[in-house]
Amino acid sequence: MSTLLLRTVCPHCNKDLTKDEWVTLNFRLPDGRRGRIALSAYFCTYAIKVPFSIPNGMVTTLSCPHCRVDLTSDKSCSLCSAPLFTIGLKTGGIIDVCSRKGCRGHALGGFARPEELIILINNLVDQPFL
Repeated sequence: MSTLLLRTVCPHCNKDLTKDEWVTLNFRLPDGRRGRIALSAYFCTYAIKVPFSIPNGMVTTLSCPHCRVDLTSDKSCSLCSAPLFTIGLKTGGIIDVCSRKGCRGHALGGFARPEELIILINNLVDQPFL
């Protein structure tokens, strides 16, 4: 099975968030520590790079490194109930990702109709679905 490299943008300023194979965002922990986090840009790959240790289960606030707008959405993770954050996809649509370290909750979407999601997936892969 091939992996999907997601080309992401800020849903507010539309600037690129993906560089090479990483999505780079600013983050803030509840104790006030801040930094830059890099998330794997491959869909369903959960690798991250952070400047210091973040305990599993910690909820982070993520923001755009360009416009600094908070990316927290009004949706909650269906796996752990933590807030989701939203990033845009260059091909259209969005992906919502859980803000809790270690949770694998995410949702590819932003579309009202299933056929729109199929169009998005076809734009992301080399061999389209029918």
